[in-house]
Amino acid sequence: MFMCGAVESASVKDYIYKDGKAYVDLIQTAARGLKEELCVELKGSDIEALCLTTVYLKFDTHEWGCCGYVDLSDERVAPERRLTFEQLGSRFTTGPKDKFEHEEVVAVDFELPRMVEFVQENYNDFASSAKLVVVKVLQSFFGVAAVERAFRVYMEDSDDVLQGEITT
Repeated sequence: MFMCGAVESASVKDYIYKDGKAYVDLIQTAARGLKEELCVELKGSDIEALCLTTVYLKFDTHEWGCCGYVDLSDERVAPERRLTFEQLGSRFTTGPKDKFEHEEVVAVDFELPRMVEFVQENYNDFASSAKLVVVKVLQSFFGVAAVERAFRVYMEDSDDVLQGEITT
């Protein structure tokens, strides 16, 4: 079963208080999820690189959530926390708090053709909301029209799709 990075539930650890009322800081929830599930700790201005893009509701499973991404090569992330997949993999093997929730971490090049191919070939093995999350993050980076076109091209001729056919 494939998930998309860190999937985390909000908790009292994520509350902020304003005018005597408690609110959930979803950016804090996302940052905590990265730390607990992938051993990626964002500090200070690194948090500004987190981007929540979509709120979703799934009526069939009574599930709701927010999805987004953090680009660990973003200039807002301190150089010592700009991680490659190899560095992320070694941190994961040393044991983040919630490592038990994941069997392995799989890298997929973040290029539109490769991501579309991965989703199309593995969609039956994706967790409930993972397909939605991947597509929404792709749309954030490449645009809605480019993502729609890429999936359409793949579906029309999945045996002969060339990298150059799917352009953004």
